[in-house]
Amino acid sequence: MSLRLRRIAVDGFRKFREPMAIDGLTDGLNIVIEPNETGKSTLLEALRAAFFVRHSTKN
Repeated sequence: MSLRLRRIAVDGFRKFREPMAIDGLTDGLNIVIEPNETGKSTLLEALRAAFFVRHSTKN
């Protein structure tokens, strides 16, 4: 079994105060190309937090 992301949605994480979604992700390599300061690194941080940061209800 493998994990396949088809859509990424972010809301309320750092600079993403309004909901934002990337649809249509496919198998293999997907590349996000956007101008500087549009949130590419923040999107990566959100993915890292979702999969690798331990969460608790105290925070």
